[in-house]
Amino acid sequence: MNRYFSDHKFKKNFGQNFLRNSKFAKLMVNYLEVKPTDIVLEIGPGEGMLTKELIDTGANIISVEIDYSLLPNLIKKFSKYNNFHLEHGDTLTLNIQKTIQKHINLSECSKYKVIGSLPFNTSKKIISIFFHEFKRWIKNEISLGPTKMVFLLQEEVSKLYNCSPPHMTYLSAISKIYSVIKKYESVPNSQFFPTPKVNGGIISFTFKENIDFSNNHQLEKIIKLGFQSPRKTLVNNLKQYYPNINEIFKKLNLDNKVRAAALSLNQWGLLSNELNKNLKHDL
Repeated sequence: MNRYFSDHKFKKNFGQNFLRNSKFAKLMVNYLEVKPTDIVLEIGPGEGMLTKELIDTGANIISVEIDYSLLPNLIKKFSKYNNFHLEHGDTLTLNIQKTIQKHINLSECSKYKVIGSLPFNTSKKIISIFFHEFKRWIKNEISLGPTKMVFLLQEEVSKLYNCSPPHMTYLSAISKIYSVIKKYESVPNSQFFPTPKVNGGIISFTFKENIDFSNNHQLEKIIKLGFQSPRKTLVNNLKQYYPNINEIFKKLNLDNKVRAAALSLNQWGLLSNELNKNLKHDL
């Protein structure tokens, strides 16, 4: 066990479970494909195991830590590195644009990457923030946007994002509109301290930069409706909005008994296009 762990008072409300094995930290950095010219936003450096691997790439690293008591140790370890920047803050409320601009000269750069061992209790909220930032960036509403993310999550949550038909989930369907998702190693719970009850899983999101947003807003709404009662058939979930849903399913060669989990992203797109022509009322 890292000697520092024994001195730190772990805070359950921050979901603190520090990675003990540098092997997985190295893998995460490799999966992020960090280059010396990159800007990398690290979420929750903790005691700095992942931070050190990131610094060694030569990229500009901005580490955001919510726990003030961890800052002195991080400063002691890494302040000597010119490419290390530390920010005290909560990612859930952080102004990401201002934070990056505060630490980095952005005369030519408009992209950044994201990495972190996320708190199991807030991981989905944190991931959704960066999807929102990506959508704002690709629509030119903001000047900085994420291109790739690698996270260590609760294993079951990582699987929810990586599902494919016939086991798609709402999370996987929505996320795949905007990114290519890949699930990597499982991380045994014994590799964290304190030891959580569940294993972790490493996952990456590579954003699709060439996206036509003209229909995606409607597509997201259709997927949300389709998964509102996952055990029901898709027809039953949609018929209150589309009285002729059976005709549309027939046109698309979809089984009336199919559930949302069975549709591919391409099928969702085709369905959304047809339903958009037959909208009963504004969703």
